[in-house]
Amino acid sequence: MRIRYCIVTLNQFSWVIDKHLPSIDESLVDGVHLFVSEVQDQAYNGQDFADPCEVTEAMRQLERFKNWKVGSSTNNYGVANAWNLFAEEAKKDGYDAIIVANDDIYLYPEVLKKFIDTLKTSEFTSFVEYNMFSFYGMHISLFDKVGEFDENFWPAYYEDNDYHYRMKLIGLDSANVEGTSYFHAGSATLGKFDLIRKMMHHHNFSKNTDYYIAKWGGLPHEEKFTRPFDGAENSGNIKGKLTRSVINGIEPIASDD
Repeated sequence: MRIRYCIVTLNQFSWVIDKHLPSIDESLVDGVHLFVSEVQDQAYNGQDFADPCEVTEAMRQLERFKNWKVGSSTNNYGVANAWNLFAEEAKKDGYDAIIVANDDIYLYPEVLKKFIDTLKTSEFTSFVEYNMFSFYGMHISLFDKVGEFDENFWPAYYEDNDYHYRMKLIGLDSANVEGTSYFHAGSATLGKFDLIRKMMHHHNFSKNTDYYIAKWGGLPHEEKFTRPFDGAENSGNIKGKLTRSVINGIEPIASDD
């Protein structure tokens, strides 16, 4: 099984370079895909985001992996968009599965090996101790059954609940890896936001909450519908997004695939 390890980051690039990437055992994965949102030369609202120099340093570190790919966007690409991109690119490049990890983690010894052992026999794998989508693995074939992540949940939150609920609607669930763990800082991206960005975050969270309730008739674990919008739209179809968000400034920086 060919497995690609994927990370999307917004403002945790230093953590990715200093802690996350060094904790990955390159012998266990067949490639790495790193995607960086808001690559720019200057600070945004007083905040420092990943700049081209940091991306260059990351690429230097990635050379120890068999295959690697780095992409970026000049704006906030969104979590669902990035996760769909990882799956689409992995399928195109001939991978069988992806592991998708939050940027603000690092792996304890033996975690990745135990995780991959479970992933080889399960279409979706996560950790029971944590939010399952902060570190998860999935077979590319699962996209044919469940569809893509709904990109209307932008830039983040509820895209994971939506996908898990759609999995359960067709009788699928996660295989959980127990007896091991990893370090997760948790909400580290939000913690670096200034007041303006935090206000934007709360606005988007509220918007996504309303969209989830409209789509499934209730909050996570309180859903009432078995079809999106109770069949009012996409009747009978529980796969995928409704519309792809318009994203500008996407540019692949480099690839060794």
